[in-house]
Amino acid sequence: MGIILTVMVLYLVACIAIGIFSRGRVKTEDDFLAAGGKIGILAGGSSLAAAQMSVGTSIGTVGFIYANGYNFSWIWPFIWVAWGINAFWIGPKLKNFYVKTGALTVPDFVGARFESDFARTVTALILLVAFSLTIMAELIGIGTIFSVALNIPPMYTITVCAVVFIIYTIGGGLFSVIYTSLFQMCIFLVGFVSAAVIAVNAAGGLIQMNTQLAAIDASLIGQGMPVSNVIAGGLSFGFMMIGYPLIAVRFYAIKDKKAIRDSCGIAIVLQAVIATCVCLMGVSARVLFPDMLSPDHATATIAINLLPAVLGGLLLAAVLASSQSTASGVLLMVSSAVSYDIVKSRFRPNMTDEEVLKMSRIILVIIGLVCIPLTQLELPLIQQIWIDAASIIGSTFAMPTLLGVIWKRPNRLGGTLSIIFGFVCSTGWMLLGNPYGVSCIYLGVVGSLVGLLIGTFSSPPPSEETIKLFFEEAEA
Repeated sequence: MGIILTVMVLYLVACIAIGIFSRGRVKTEDDFLAAGGKIGILAGGSSLAAAQMSVGTSIGTVGFIYANGYNFSWIWPFIWVAWGINAFWIGPKLKNFYVKTGALTVPDFVGARFESDFARTVTALILLVAFSLTIMAELIGIGTIFSVALNIPPMYTITVCAVVFIIYTIGGGLFSVIYTSLFQMCIFLVGFVSAAVIAVNAAGGLIQMNTQLAAIDASLIGQGMPVSNVIAGGLSFGFMMIGYPLIAVRFYAIKDKKAIRDSCGIAIVLQAVIATCVCLMGVSARVLFPDMLSPDHATATIAINLLPAVLGGLLLAAVLASSQSTASGVLLMVSSAVSYDIVKSRFRPNMTDEEVLKMSRIILVIIGLVCIPLTQLELPLIQQIWIDAASIIGSTFAMPTLLGVIWKRPNRLGGTLSIIFGFVCSTGWMLLGNPYGVSCIYLGVVGSLVGLLIGTFSSPPPSEETIKLFFEEAEA
């Protein structure tokens, strides 16, 4: 126990140290919100991968595979297809926009592409609502892992870990988020690769493990989850990744278009390794510990009952890393949505860089602290929270972002209706309980597309200035 806690403390101290180091690089709001557009391939690729992976991966996906078997892993190809779309279409276009305008946020893109301050404000408010839910999921994951592994009351660890990522994010903004993500990805790889190898070996090797898995329930090595549910989950995450706001701001930060494509390639490779490890951990835990109270306990159970103390500590640190890499980026994004996209853009356009930085940091602290007590609400499995959030995010942003960068015709009304229809359809259908077993991602994406087409063809096209801004190349 003492060794595990020591590893955890060292990890947290290292994250704070990176935040302190990064603070010296922040001179302007561009540095704080977009890392000055200077990030290289290795840090960029690690950060992209870490932004997509969260406790939904390190706890939730392991738990879903523990409960349902191998076939939930088919969600990953949907995500990798989305990476390809980002690498060759969305990422370069967003970097082009950053180079031309100095854009700092996703609402910057929405407001400029669709020539609408209203759409920009709506986007900022949706980011605040949808992504606050994901911060709660990350904090709940932290509480779960430590209550199971070390018998520490969840609120203690939730509070400590939240304070840590608030501190380092305040220090260096996106510089801190990206550099801690590089460190966190290293921890993630060591922890999960080691755990997967040891767990499979303890289960008797792949062949023996699968034999025992089939004896427990034959569906675990076949169709443990209905194909319709797997497809809906894959589409939720796939559409979320197309124009995913947490990823989009990193495209501003990566140094050029070639580096964006290379970084996306690195992210796919890293995620392929992690996907394999997460899958093997889930099925091996089902064989070794078939009677756990909750599937979400699988990762913690492996850490405490199967691994040597140092590796157990690294695996738990990897869970923390997956949580904080996402939560810190989300926290920075939603705080900038309030300070930069609502307060400065709508009410105080003459704010200086120093004033925006100060306000961003204050709002960042407030949002981070407010999310802590909200984790005590009764919520579903962690991965289900992420699937719901992914459905809302994908429904709201995928269509206007993708079609906005590959097609000149979408205009102010089309972009605005697309965002509103996608959000309302997905959220409304979800609140109704997904009637008839139809996932809200289908209603949301179709609603978003219909809204874009109706608005686009019932009103004039965008101005020539806007078309030139997004469809003429700039040196990056």
